[in-house]
Amino acid sequence: MTSGSRVVARASRVERALARAIARRCSADTVLLGRRFDALLARLENDGVVVVRSETDEGFADLVGSEERHQTVVVARLLEHVDQERALPLLRQAYSRVAPGGRLLVCVPHSAVSDAPPGQRPFDRASLKRLLKEIDQPKVYTDQPYGWLLMGVDRDPPLERTVAERCRVIAGLCHGAVLELGCGPGHLSAEIAGRGLEVTGVDKNAGKIETARRRYPSIRFERADILELPEEQSFDTVVLAEVLEHVDAEVGDRILEKAWTLVAADGRLVVSVPNEDCIPHRNHVREFTLGDLRRRLAAFGRPRVVSDQPFKWLLTFVERSSSAG
Repeated sequence: MTSGSRVVARASRVERALARAIARRCSADTVLLGRRFDALLARLENDGVVVVRSETDEGFADLVGSEERHQTVVVARLLEHVDQERALPLLRQAYSRVAPGGRLLVCVPHSAVSDAPPGQRPFDRASLKRLLKEIDQPKVYTDQPYGWLLMGVDRDPPLERTVAERCRVIAGLCHGAVLELGCGPGHLSAEIAGRGLEVTGVDKNAGKIETARRRYPSIRFERADILELPEEQSFDTVVLAEVLEHVDAEVGDRILEKAWTLVAADGRLVVSVPNEDCIPHRNHVREFTLGDLRRRLAAFGRPRVVSDQPFKWLLTFVERSSSAG
């Protein structure tokens, strides 16, 4: 093979910059999937990275079909050459070969580039992020060269301290058979199950349910819309944690009413939302004060506020007495 220094010398400035941006996120055990990217290969080899390379998407299936797992799997110069239907299956194959604690990196041309070669399918930031969300929560890297998008998905990363603490406190309020509505990737359900409770997690996002099932195979996770759940079933604890801030007030009230119909006699509805002091998030469509939350829960009973929840989060619960029906 031509030496790394000579390959990089022939590469364009943008290719070298893109190779640097990708390489700094790679571990010592990296697999590179996609079409030839000599600048990246040379950069990784110069950094002492052990690279297993597949140069075409035809060879891709053979490589990821093995049982080998790697700390970093890079998909570059591939997705823009395949049709939309094949993109997600290829990414899922690649992600299945990422070792626990490892990372999937995906690089595609940005749709802002008007002179993309014929036959290539460019992506914008939203479309690539939507695609990767079917696998897990993506990270967007902003220092790649103009004209390229670079995102990563970490496999089974440790929970942030504040998230882990919230899960611990909420799980401590649960008893009996538990239903978590809007369970996402399943971290809270896992904390609840770890206390010896039977728990079912529900979410309408297929990618999140798939992630939850993979991470916590002993827990029951179901893909369903909260508002369409049958009311014949009931649970000792129904949990709505970090759900209501993502929907408008009308839908939120309907979700609360549905959740309450699923609470058994002597059961409990547990609700957690960020309070108004939280930094605004682009996926939140409304904010809450303690007064707001109390007023919305008062229709079901006397809301009780938990005082030891992590800072900036409102955590309340309402109990259904057997006499109330």
